[in-house]
Amino acid sequence: MLNKKWIPIVMISCFLFIFLTGCAPIQKIETKNTNTSEKRDANETTYATRKFKHYKGETEVPANPKRVILLGRYLDQMIALGVQPMAAPNWEKWIGDVFPKHLQDKIVGEIMPIEDESKPNYESLLALDPDLIIGSQWMARNYEELSKIAPTVLIDESKPLFPHTLLQLGELFNKKERAEQIIQEYNKKANEAKQKLADAVGNETFIFVRLSGDKLYTIYGPRGDQTGRLLYTDLGLKMLDGVPNFDPSGQAELSLEGFLQLNPDHIFIFTDIVDDANNQFKELEYSNVWKSLKAVKSKQVYDGSEYFLLAMGPIGSKLAIDDIVSQITK
Repeated sequence: MLNKKWIPIVMISCFLFIFLTGCAPIQKIETKNTNTSEKRDANETTYATRKFKHYKGETEVPANPKRVILLGRYLDQMIALGVQPMAAPNWEKWIGDVFPKHLQDKIVGEIMPIEDESKPNYESLLALDPDLIIGSQWMARNYEELSKIAPTVLIDESKPLFPHTLLQLGELFNKKERAEQIIQEYNKKANEAKQKLADAVGNETFIFVRLSGDKLYTIYGPRGDQTGRLLYTDLGLKMLDGVPNFDPSGQAELSLEGFLQLNPDHIFIFTDIVDDANNQFKELEYSNVWKSLKAVKSKQVYDGSEYFLLAMGPIGSKLAIDDIVSQITK
């Protein structure tokens, strides 16, 4: 038993211990500010990568990318593959809508619009914390800076966008079989439409003209451009001979008088959404040269304003085919 004379001493000692420990300063625990890759690794048991060959060489890319920034014109193709980017180019200045109308009901949630993909804001892209960036070969000058933000792949566009680029995207996202299936389905539809059009127009001639507000008129040919591919390759429409000087992108410029010399049986017109282009179209409509053309006299002039955009991917190309067949065979 504790001696009574020690009780006061023990009580004082306990009191001092409680007082000192209770008043002692709380130690601040420092937490490490982990970077993005460390956070990602902490949330995923494995962060697998693989090598992918593209326009600029070979890049180590995520095996299953989740946060993709798109800087090319492949939104239609990616959605067809079942892959939605977190950010993609803004189309408003070209078509009046941030994203193409035919894709809007297929977008899940939101996609952040990128105002000018040709001059990317690197800080803004970095803030999005991407794990993969996809651009086109035309962005080669930006490749090094983009690669500092995230693994970057540049898609080869040496051939028309679809189906050439779809196969590359299929490889990138491990969806090669799906890409091949999409192309097969598209080819079946195109071949059926090709036969309908052949029955309707035979060897009658076509040209596709773009009005952008300049004095000259841009003609799209069968090679190099997705619109030409759609009309002349996929659907087998016969392009008028004699269009001079197609450039590598499949375009040629023509004067108003040049129309009269060519005088096609059918004309598709694509007018840019700018006042100068609308004024150019009005001048064209009221000109004697225009009124003298076979296509105008026979009312075989068609609105092709959406084909340039629609032909960039399988979803839009199918819609364009339906519209072309409808306009020509009505």
